[in-house]
Amino acid sequence: MKKILCVLSIMVISLLASMAAYAGEWREETGSDGAQWRYENNDGTFASAGWFWLDGNGDGTSECYYFDSDGLMLSDTVTPDGYQVNGDGAWIES
Repeated sequence: MKKILCVLSIMVISLLASMAAYAGEWREETGSDGAQWRYENNDGTFASAGWFWLDGNGDGTSECYYFDSDGLMLSDTVTPDGYQVNGDGAWIES
């Protein structure tokens, strides 16, 4: 029974972590690799370590973005779980 509750808890936490974010602000940082983007939530935390649905271009429709464990958005690459993101960082559905 405890194992089932643990699995259900993990599933709920994963679901909540991947839900659409409706408020926040993009932050550009410049580093040795050039411009890098983060997404700051209203509570001051940053999207990190996974996929997040955000309205990245302000058109009223959310796009799916992948952020690494440091909170940096990946762009124009393949994510660690094997999905392609474009130059703007949005998931390319194939």
